[in-house]
Amino acid sequence: MLLPIRTGKFEGPGVFEIPVVFPPSRGDPVDKWILDGSDHFGIKVVETPLATSLGVDLQARVGKVTMAVEPGVVATVTPTSFPWKIGSPSSEHLKRANASRKAGLDASRARAREDQRSVGWLRGMHEEPILSVRITAKCSHDPGQWVRKDCGHVYCPVCDGHVCPSTKTVNRGPGPVVRCNRQFQALDRYSAKVCEHMSDTQPMDWVKAMQKPLPKRSVWIAHEDPADKRGYEEIKKSVKAREVLYRHFSWPVASEKTEEIKRRNRVVSLCEMIHAVGDCFSVVLDYPSRAADGPEFSRLQQVPGVYFLTFDGCKYGESTRHRQCMITNMSCLLWLSRDCDHVTHPQSRHGCLNKPKWAGIERRDSLHAQWSGAFYRFLRAPNDNHCSHCAQLHGAPKALAPKVNVRKAVLETFQEQGFPVERGDPEISFTLHKEAILTVNFARNSLGARYDATVSEITKN
Repeated sequence: MLLPIRTGKFEGPGVFEIPVVFPPSRGDPVDKWILDGSDHFGIKVVETPLATSLGVDLQARVGKVTMAVEPGVVATVTPTSFPWKIGSPSSEHLKRANASRKAGLDASRARAREDQRSVGWLRGMHEEPILSVRITAKCSHDPGQWVRKDCGHVYCPVCDGHVCPSTKTVNRGPGPVVRCNRQFQALDRYSAKVCEHMSDTQPMDWVKAMQKPLPKRSVWIAHEDPADKRGYEEIKKSVKAREVLYRHFSWPVASEKTEEIKRRNRVVSLCEMIHAVGDCFSVVLDYPSRAADGPEFSRLQQVPGVYFLTFDGCKYGESTRHRQCMITNMSCLLWLSRDCDHVTHPQSRHGCLNKPKWAGIERRDSLHAQWSGAFYRFLRAPNDNHCSHCAQLHGAPKALAPKVNVRKAVLETFQEQGFPVERGDPEISFTLHKEAILTVNFARNSLGARYDATVSEITKN
C-alpha cells in the first residue's frame, strides 16, 4: 500500500503531484507499479514503476504520485481512500514503459545537442544515470557577426573559427572540434562537375542554367533509371569512381507506385554512397509530402552533414506559393532557403523546377540562376574564401585539427562532477550515436537518478 502524505480535495481541471510514503512492511518496491485504481470518471492516475516514483532514496521510501483531474470533477484523497493501487505490471504496461523511456532518452539527447551547457545529466533506458559531456564547442555569438564564405559555411571572428550554420558547431583551432569524414578530391580529378539524373522526357531547364557559367563538357546528363537494375549498377559504378563532383536527381520518386517506391529507395542509397565517398548530391521534393516525410528520406536526413531546407516558389518568381524541400549535403545551397510569410498565396503543384511561372521577376533572381550561381561561386572562390574543409577542393592541404583525447576529457569532467574514481584507466566504449560511455563501478547497486538529482543523491547509495 502506498499511503498519501498530503490529503484533501483536488478540484479539476489540473494535474496534481501528491507526496506519498511506501511503508517498510510492504516489502521491496522493485518490480511493482503504481496503477490507476479510480472508478470515478474524470480521475486518472499516471501509471509508473514504483521505484521510479520513489526516486533515488529508496531507504526513505518517500515519493510522489501524479493525478490528473478533469474539469468539473473533485478528487478526494484521504489516508484510507485514494485513487491508486500497487500491483504487478501487465505486458501492455511494460511495452508502453519501454516506448516512454526510449522517447524520453531521444528527447534528452536532442535537448543536449541544443543546450549551451557542455555537461548535463539524463536518465537511461534502465533508469541508470548518464553523464552527458559535449566534446565539441558551440558558437554562442550573434549570427550577424558571422562572415559568410562562398562555400556556404560561415566564419565567426569572435570564436576565430568556422561555424556550421545549422548546428552552430565551431572549429576554434586549439579547442575540441567535430571533423567530417567527407573529403573532396582536387577539382581537376573529376571528369565532370555536374550531372543531372533525369528521364529523357523531363525539361532541361536546370541543366541549361548550370551550363551557362560552366563549360558544356563539365555538365553531364544521365538517363539511367535507378529503378532498373542495370541503370542502378551503372550509377553505382560511376559514384565509386568519383567521376562527378555534384549529382542532382530529378527522377520522379514522390508517388506510392511500386516503381517509384523502388526508385526512391535506390536514390536514397545512391545519395548515401555519394556522401560516403566525399562528393555532393541534391534531391528536391514537394513539401509537405509522404515521400519527404517517409522513412527513406528521413533516414537520409539523419546522416551527419546532410541538410534539409525549404523554399517557396513565390520567392523565386512563381505566381503561386509552392513550397518545396531540398535534401543535400552541399552547404553552399543552404542559402537558397526562402520562406514566404504571406498566407494569402494559393497552393499549387506546379514546381519551380519543372513548370516555372514567372511573375515579374528578373531571370537572375530565379531559382535556377541563384542555384547555379551559388555552385559556381563555390567552385571558383579562392582558398581564403573557403573554410578549411572545403579549401582542399582546389588542392589546398586539409587543415589538421588538434586531436582530442576523449578518454581524458570525459574522465576529467566526471571528476569535476564530484565522483571519486579509482586509479587505472576506466573502460570507455562508443555507441551508434557516437557517444562515449565511461564505465566506472562507483556503487555496486546503482539505482538510477532523477533528472534533477545531485551528485550526493547519486553516490550515497
